[in-house]
This record gives sequence, structure tokens and C-alpha cells, in this order.
Amino acid sequence: MSSKGQKGKKVSQDLDDDMEFLLAASAANKAKIAESIEKSLIPDSVFANLPTAPIDVNPSRNFGPRHIMEYDEKIGYRPKEEQMKNIQKLEDALPDFREAGIIHQSVREWALNSEIIKPGVKLYDMCGQIEEAVRRMVKFDPPYRGLAFPCGCSINHCAAHYSPVPGDETILGSSDVMKIDYGVAINGHIIDSAFTVSFNPVFDPLINASKEATNAAIKMSGPDARLGDIGATIEEIISSYQLELDGKIYNIKPVYNLGGHQMDDYIIHCGNHIPLCKDRSGSENNERMKYGELYALETFATSGKGIVFDDGATSHFMVSRSPAKIKNGSQKELYDCIQNNFKTMAFCQRFIERSGMRKYQLALNDLVHSKAVTPYPPLSDIKGSYVSQHEHTFAILEHHKEVFSRE
Repeated sequence: MSSKGQKGKKVSQDLDDDMEFLLAASAANKAKIAESIEKSLIPDSVFANLPTAPIDVNPSRNFGPRHIMEYDEKIGYRPKEEQMKNIQKLEDALPDFREAGIIHQSVREWALNSEIIKPGVKLYDMCGQIEEAVRRMVKFDPPYRGLAFPCGCSINHCAAHYSPVPGDETILGSSDVMKIDYGVAINGHIIDSAFTVSFNPVFDPLINASKEATNAAIKMSGPDARLGDIGATIEEIISSYQLELDGKIYNIKPVYNLGGHQMDDYIIHCGNHIPLCKDRSGSENNERMKYGELYALETFATSGKGIVFDDGATSHFMVSRSPAKIKNGSQKELYDCIQNNFKTMAFCQRFIERSGMRKYQLALNDLVHSKAVTPYPPLSDIKGSYVSQHEHTFAILEHHKEVFSRE
């Protein structure tokens, strides 16, 4: 009996030792991850002129309205009961949308007015600096306060979804046309906004085409606005521009297979699609906007064919809405990391690495292969063409629409 007692005591001691070892190993691993993240952080000096975080300026978060646009008096109906519920949901989230909108605009102006965006910068570094600026201003706390998707910097004929992957050494040229597209999310409430940069004035007509089209389309938007009418107006405006390059005239056109989109909590694309052209199918697009909807209205103008296709190394990924069962091991570890940090919002390799993971590429490939994660490759028009983009986020409220990504 006494022998058995001594044996039990030894087993208990061994278990305690094992647990102590596991806890020590876990602590060492966390410390290693923290050290790895610390090494990858950008020096504070880069952000010397970054504005103060909105929540530090206004801790109560009673942010005032952003850009208010009144509705046309011709609207023929008042919100229905279900639409009133959606309006109330948006109004409850106004502090989040307004704070995220201030952050997006502040980072945009900071990047344009500093040395962040200029010819000769490495795109990988530029995107990382813009993303880190957002993290600092939003008081980064994933997945509740952070980036809604990676910073895109699509160049020239590439229209969207390009962001440099590790090892990409691309440098911004003085005659490049670059689309900067990034998102800010607070409690899943997303601001999606984009703008185009070029240092060569020859591209001004191209840039003005998408800018004017986006502004006009937002002005048209509201309760009962027909998506088909908005698309036709976008095409009419963009097609009125021409681009002269090396003595040749190019008629500018919209990118026909891209468009604006409705959004929801932690979901960047859902519901209605806003076309960039008139309907050519023979059946008019009579879908209408409704009270209580949130939109990211983006337009693309191109000197190319107006059709984009998958092109290049993928940097944008999202967890699938209904993923297959995830295997244990490295796949499960990466999947849990993605869910804990990004939920159903887009992420990239930079985001994974910043979370502390390094050997993830095989696991990411496996998750894509099993359809647990969906890849979104870069989208390009024909080589030699140029594409511009402008985008803003707005909500259709009861008495007006509010554009959150501008003042």
C-alpha cells in the first residue's frame, strides 16, 4: 500500500513537471513572437507627423457628422419597418464609422503630404507604413480595431488587389499611375476608400474621370435610386474623357466587370452591386437602393479594353463563409490565427507575419486548396494601359446620406 502511494506521488510530480515545462515553453514562444513582431515594426520616426488618434482627441467618441448630403425631394416613400431597423443599426454604429472615416482620411493626407508616397519608394515598405499608420491611429486591437483589408497599390494596367508579397522589390516610378486602396474597421464597421496618385500631369484626365464619376454617382445615390441609372451615368462621365500619350489619343472607358458594392459587419462585399456601365443585356437593371444600406461606391477608368482578369501573385485572402473542416496541425494553427485577427475580413502575408507567424506558406496553400480560404488575385487590364480608381463609403440614413470617408 505504501509502495503504491509513493508511485502515485511520483506520477503526480511528473505531471507537475510536465505542466511546468509546457507553461515555460508557451511563455518562451510568446516572448519569441513578441520579439519577432518588435523587430518587424517600423521606426517611430516615420510617424513623427502622423495626426493624433481621434479617440485621444475625443475620448467620449461623440464624433460629429462627416460629409452630409441631403436627398432629392422627389423620393416617393418613407422607410418601411425593416428599413427603419437597418437605419437604427447604422445610427448605433455612427461613432465607429465616423472615427474610422477620420482615420482613413487622416492617414491618406499624411501619406500624401509626407515622404511616404513618392517616386523611388519601395512599394512593400510604403504599404507597410500606411498600414502601421492606421494601426496607430485606430489603437490596434484585432479583430475589433484595425485594418479591414491590406493596403493595395495597384500600378498602371493593374486595377485592384495588388499588394506586394514578401520579396517583391517593386519601386514606384515617376510616371506610374497608382491606386491606393485600404480599409479601416472598428467593431466590424468598415470604411472602404481609394484614391489614385500620379506624378505625371499627362494622366490628369484619367484620374479626373474616375473622380468625377464617383462623386456624381454618390450624388445620385439614395433611397429608391436605380442601380442601372447610376451605372449609366458613371459610363457617360468616364467615356467623355480622353487620354493623350505619345501623340496618340485613347478613349477612356469604365472597367465593365468591376463596380461598387454593399457592405455589412465584418463583410466587405455583400448584397447589391453598383455597375460602372449601362446594361447591355437587354434587361434593364431595376434594382434600387434602400434606406439603411451601407455602400462603398468605387469607379475605375481605363485606357485599355475595360475588362480585367486575374494577373500575378495573390496577396489578398479571406476566410470562406462556409469553410470545410480544418485539419489539425499547422493548418489549424494558421486558421485560428486568421479568425482571431481578421474574422471574415481580408488579410495578406504581411498581416500574418505581423501576428507572429513565419512558417505559414504551406499551411496557407493548403487552406486555399481546401477552400477554407479564398484567394483574390490582382486584377488587370491589358499591358500598356492605365487605370484610375476613386472610392468612398456612405450610408443611406433616414433624412440624408452621410459620406464617412471625406469631410
